[in-house]
Amino acid sequence: MSTAYVPVIRQATRQDLDALVSLEREAFRHDLISRRSFRRYLASGSSRLLVAELPGQTVAGYILVHLPASRRGARIYSVAVTGLVRGHGIGLHLLRAAEDVAREAHRSVITLEVRASDERIRGLYGFAGYQDDRMLPSYYEDGADGVRMVKVLSSGATLRAAPGRVPVVVVDERERTEDLEAWARVLSTAEYLSLGVASPGRVVINLSSSYEHLARGYYVSLLAEARAERCFPGADNLLDINWKRIHRRALTELEPLLSGLESVPETVLVFFGHVFSAGVPQEELSVIGSSLFDRFRCPILHVTFRRRARALLDIEALGLHRLSADERTLFTAALSRFLRARNPLPAPLPRSAASIAMLVNPDETVPPSDEGALQAFERAAQGMGAHITRIDRGDLHRLAQFDALFIRETTRLDHYTYRFARKASEEHIPVYDTPEAILKCTNKVYLFEMLRARGIPTPPTFVFDRRRLSDLARSLTFPAVLKVPDSAFSLGVHLVASADELREKAQPLFRASDLLLVQSFVETRFDWRIGILDGEPLFACQYFMAEGHWQIMDHSGGENAIRFGDSRTVTLGDAPAHVLHVATAATRSMGRGLFGVDVKETPTGALVIEVNDNPNIDAGVEDEVLGHALYERILRSLLGMPEPSVPDSGPI
Repeated sequence: MSTAYVPVIRQATRQDLDALVSLEREAFRHDLISRRSFRRYLASGSSRLLVAELPGQTVAGYILVHLPASRRGARIYSVAVTGLVRGHGIGLHLLRAAEDVAREAHRSVITLEVRASDERIRGLYGFAGYQDDRMLPSYYEDGADGVRMVKVLSSGATLRAAPGRVPVVVVDERERTEDLEAWARVLSTAEYLSLGVASPGRVVINLSSSYEHLARGYYVSLLAEARAERCFPGADNLLDINWKRIHRRALTELEPLLSGLESVPETVLVFFGHVFSAGVPQEELSVIGSSLFDRFRCPILHVTFRRRARALLDIEALGLHRLSADERTLFTAALSRFLRARNPLPAPLPRSAASIAMLVNPDETVPPSDEGALQAFERAAQGMGAHITRIDRGDLHRLAQFDALFIRETTRLDHYTYRFARKASEEHIPVYDTPEAILKCTNKVYLFEMLRARGIPTPPTFVFDRRRLSDLARSLTFPAVLKVPDSAFSLGVHLVASADELREKAQPLFRASDLLLVQSFVETRFDWRIGILDGEPLFACQYFMAEGHWQIMDHSGGENAIRFGDSRTVTLGDAPAHVLHVATAATRSMGRGLFGVDVKETPTGALVIEVNDNPNIDAGVEDEVLGHALYERILRSLLGMPEPSVPDSGPI
C-alpha cells in the first residue's frame, strides 16, 4: 500500500532554484524551463511558483500558475514531482494549491496542457476534476500532440469592486457579513489560518476580536507577514498596539497637533484614519486620524482625549464585534473607501488588474516626465489591464492601498520621494525608484566611489572638504566641473575656469554639504543618455548642449527661462557598442529598475558622467524609437509581468 505524503505547500524562493532546475531535468526531456526563467517567475506579479516541501526541507515538486491580466482564467503552466515520491499524492496537493491561487485571484476556470499520448497523467487530471477541452496538434517541441484540459472553479461571494488582488477581510466567525462581502472576500480566522497557499501583495484586513499575543488575531497578522501579504494591522503593529509604552510615545508625538483646536470630544472612533464622534465625522481631527492609522495600521481604534488639556489619554484597538449597528455602518463605508481608493477600474478591464500609484508634482518646473509622457503611461497601463492613479506628497498614508508605486518626480534622500520609496519597500510594494537606487544615485559622492571601486571609466574626479580645497585648487587642471553631491537637472553644477573661481564657488556650497566633488571638464557636442531597464539597454538618446552653453540645460536665465539643447534618439543598433557596454556595466550593481546613464564619447573611450535614478521619459524624446512599447516595457518591469513563453504540464 502506497504512503500518502502531506507536504507543506509554499511560495518558492531563490533558495529553491537548484531544486527546481533539478526537478525540471528529471521530469522533462523537452521544453525545459531554464534557471533564468525560473528566476523571472519568482519575481513575476502575474505568476505563482509553488513548491511542495517534505520533512527535512526536501523540495519534492513544484507547480507554476499563470494569471494573465487579460483573462478571467488561470493556467497551469508546468507541474513536476520527483520520481522518489511520484504516485504518493504530492501532485494532487499541488493542484489544489494552484486552484486556491486561482480562486484568490477571482478566476472562474483553470486550464492546463498535457501530452495526448500520456493516458496515465490525463487520467490523474480527470480524477482531479479536469475535462478534455480540445486537441492541440504538434503542440510540443518534439512534435507531439497535446490536449487542453479545463476545470470550472467554484466561486465565492460576488464582488462589486475589488481591483488588484482580491482583498480579504478576516473575522472571528463568518456570520452576518453581507455588508463586508460587497468589498472583499470574507474568511473566518480558522479559514484564513488553514489556507495552504499565499497570495503575495494581497491586502488582508484583520478584524479579529483580539490581537493579544498568541491569540488567533495575532496569528492572522503573523501568517500574513510570512505570506508576504499586506495586513492591517501588520505583525509588527501588534507589538505597538499591545505595548503601552509605545502608546505613551505616540500620544506625546501627536499632542502638538491638538494645540490649535478650540475643543475636542472625549472619545472618538478612528476607521482607517477617518475620525467619528457620536456618528459625526470630525474633519478637524483628520490629521490626527491619518497619523494614528499610519502609526498603528489598525482598522478600528478607540481614542480617549483629556478634553480640558486637549491631550491624548488612551488608544485602544477594537474588534468588529465591539461596534454598534450604526458604528458598523460607518465602518463599512470607511472600509469601502479604503479599498476603493485604489480607484475602481473601468468596466472592460479585468478585476485582477494592478492598481499603480504614480507620484507626481504638478508644480515641478522640470519634472522627469512631461504631461504627454504621463498620459502615455496611463494609456499603456490601461492596455495591460492595469490602472494608474496620480498621487502627491499628501498621499503617503494611502500607499498600502496600491499594488505598485511609480515615482515620476525628482528624487532626493532628504525628501518625501525617498520616504515614499521606503514606505513602499516596507509594504512589499514594487517601486521604481527603489530606496536603494535613490541612495546610490542621488548622492554623487556615493556614486563615484562605487563606480571607481568597480573599475567603471569616468573623468578624473576628486572628493574634497574645506581643508583640501586650497591644495586641490593648486593641483587641478582647469576648466573643471564643481558639483554639489545631491545636484540634479544641471542644478548645483558649476564650470570653474581657475583656482580662484573654484575657491569662490566652493565656499558657499560648503554651507549645504561637508563634501564636494570636482571633475575634469570633458567638452563634447552632446552627452549620450542610455536608458537601462533591468540591466539591459532600453533606449539611446543624444542630449545636445544648450546653444552657447556648456550643459544640456541652461539655468542662467532663472527658473522661468530655462533653455534646453536639442535631442535625438537612435536605435540601439545605431548607438556605439562601447557606449552601451559601459552604460550597462555602470548599473550592474544597482539591481532591478529603470536608470539613465550619461556617457561622454571621447577619442580615448567612453566615460560615465553619472548614473541617474528616475531618468527623463518625455513624449517625443526618449520614446521616439520605441513609441508606446517603451511605456509598456517599463510598466511590465515594475509589475513583474514577463513575456509569455511555451508551456508544458508534465508528470505528477
